[in-house]
Order: sequence, then C-alpha cells, then structure tokens
Amino acid sequence: MPTIQYQAFFQGEAGTGWIDDGKSVSRAGSGRLLQAIQVRLIDSFTTFVVTYDVRFADADWQGTVTGDTLRGDTGSPFRFIDGFCVDLVNRPFPFIDTSIFYRVKWANDPQNWSEYKWDGSSLGRRGVGIVALEIDAG
Repeated sequence: MPTIQYQAFFQGEAGTGWIDDGKSVSRAGSGRLLQAIQVRLIDSFTTFVVTYDVRFADADWQGTVTGDTLRGDTGSPFRFIDGFCVDLVNRPFPFIDTSIFYRVKWANDPQNWSEYKWDGSSLGRRGVGIVALEIDAG
C-alpha cells in the first residue's frame, strides 16, 4: 500500500503542515472549521492516485487529484468544508484491492468521531463544518 500525507487548513490558520496517514488533526476545542485540504502520495514508485472531493457550505462538490489544494475563499465565513470524500485508485490496475479510510468530527458534535467511510464514499452535513479529520491508507 502507498503512504499518503495530508495537510489541513482551518479558519484563521496557515496550515497544519504535513500529517502522516493514520493520524488525526483537530481544532475541536477552538471551533475553527476546515477550509481547505491537500493530500499527497509520498511513495515515489507507485501506480496509485489519490482523488478527493470537498463540498463547501455555499457551493457544490469540487474535486481534484494528488497534490492539489481544494481551498475556499478564506475571507468568506461560508467557505468552510461541510462534505468530504477521498479515494485511492490503483492505475492501471483498478481491480487490485486498495483501501483508504477517513472520518471527521463535526462542529455540532465536536467530541465524537463520525463513522468511518472508505474508498470514495462521501460524508457530509449541509451547513455544518468539520473541526477534525483523520485519513488512513490502511
């Protein structure tokens, strides 16, 4: 399995720096909402690609691939992420089993993690921001 890292950008912050998969980042105590996310592969010899989508509270889903940043207008209070989805794709061998797991903490329930989602399943609560995130490449 490849190894990934991710970087989260919460309201009023420059970014968390790169976080290894399997570890979480949280701003649940401060209530700062997730405004941007970036995911990258750190294995140089791989056929995998990470695709990910976010939904901003005032917009539709937007998607990108490994290394790109999905960022809202940080000056807008409505540009926080209220939906998230990530998938690990093995190209050119999509039939080879790959798994990526993820979960979040919501602003209206900051003490509890959501259920785990995996392999492209979306999670979201319209109008409710994310205050913590965990991604694990299995």
